[in-house]
Amino acid sequence: EAAALENIREAIELYLDPDPIELKSGAILREVSVG
Repeated sequence: EAAALENIREAIELYLDPDPIELKSGAILREVSVG
C-alpha cells in the first residue's frame, strides 16, 4: 500500500510539472501553488 501511494504521488507530481512555454511580448504570467 505504501508503494502504491508513493507511485500515485510521483505520478501527480510528474503530471503537474510545467512544460516550458513561450510567452508573447506583453503576456502576463501567473503561478499557482497547490498543496
